[in-house]
Parts: sequence; C-alpha cells; structure tokens
Amino acid sequence: MSSHEKTLATGTKDDENGKLKTKQASLKLDGGYVPGVGSARNWITADGSSGFKAEPGRYHLYVGHFCPYCHRCLLTLTLKGLLHVVSIDVCSFRRHEERGCEFVPEIPGCTEDTVNGKKFIGDIYDMVGIKQRSIPVLWDKKTGTIVSNESAEIIRMLNCEFNEWAKESIDLYPPSLHDAEVIFVFVFVFVFVFVFVLVWSH
Repeated sequence: MSSHEKTLATGTKDDENGKLKTKQASLKLDGGYVPGVGSARNWITADGSSGFKAEPGRYHLYVGHFCPYCHRCLLTLTLKGLLHVVSIDVCSFRRHEERGCEFVPEIPGCTEDTVNGKKFIGDIYDMVGIKQRSIPVLWDKKTGTIVSNESAEIIRMLNCEFNEWAKESIDLYPPSLHDAEVIFVFVFVFVFVFVFVLVWSH
C-alpha cells in the first residue's frame, strides 16, 4: 500500500522517518488548517460549586474578529445581553510564530490587553504555564488564571450560568437539543460563520 493510500484508508500518514502520524497532523503537513482541542477546560457555574462562580465583572474574554471560534463567543454574549457582565479585549490579525496573536490597539477594532498588560496572547498562556496560543481565552480576573480556551464550552457557560445578569431570556442551548441535534446546530453555526469570515476577508 502506498503512503497516499494508507492515508486515505487509515487516516494516518508516514513522516520522513516512516512513522505514522494522525490525520490531523497530516492535514497540517499538507497545509490544511485543523483546530486543536482546548487545553484549559475549567467550568463556571452559577452556584460556584466548580470553583469558578458566575459573577459580573469577574471574567474577561480575549478574542479576535478574524476567528470564527471567537465569533460564536461574541454572538452568544450579544444575544444573551451579557456584554456588561464579561469584559472583552480584541487581538489583531498579526500573529507571531511563537507568541501568537498580538495586541495592536492602533489597528481599528483591536484593543490593548486591558487586564494583564501583555503584548501577545502567548504571554497570557505563559502566566499559567500553558504552551497553547489559541483564542478565544476566557480569563478569571479574581484568581488570575485561564478558565477555558475551548469555544464550544465557553458559549455553553455563557448561555447557562449567567442568566441572573442576562438582559435577554433566550436559551441558546435548550434541553431538547442536548443530544444529537445540538451537534448539528453547532456545526451549522460554525460553518455559516466560518464561510462568512472567509468571504468577507477576501
């Protein structure tokens, strides 16, 4: 079986040393973009039982307008009426190879890091000893740590745990969609936003 046939059949691919790599790594080698899984996976709860209690003014969201994963977090904040509860800073599209996205307030629509005063998103990760450099990042100003960098979980927390301060009563994650249907909804929203961003950016 050729290397290409093996990739198609098993989702793996030989590297230069003959070792198998995952399909995700293969796509990266071929120039495709494959999002990673968030490495900070804490949870905010309304009652604080998780150690992270939902409170107005306590949490801060780092985003970038060019990122579809950030877009769905911003959409959730807006639809739920929580923009007065969770503060936001916006990274620029400038990305350092090792430090990640840069805060460049001179670029329209971008801000400085108003919470930690950092230059790159990687500097924020370094504060808690995480090597990842992705956005969005949900930061806890009270404990000085990252709550989560997994957008799918951030939007669920924003939807379900901050209702005491939400200006809108809309439920973006109703119980009837907690099973298979929610996967379709998330995929649909992601694809719609991702395509929109691609078309808009070109």
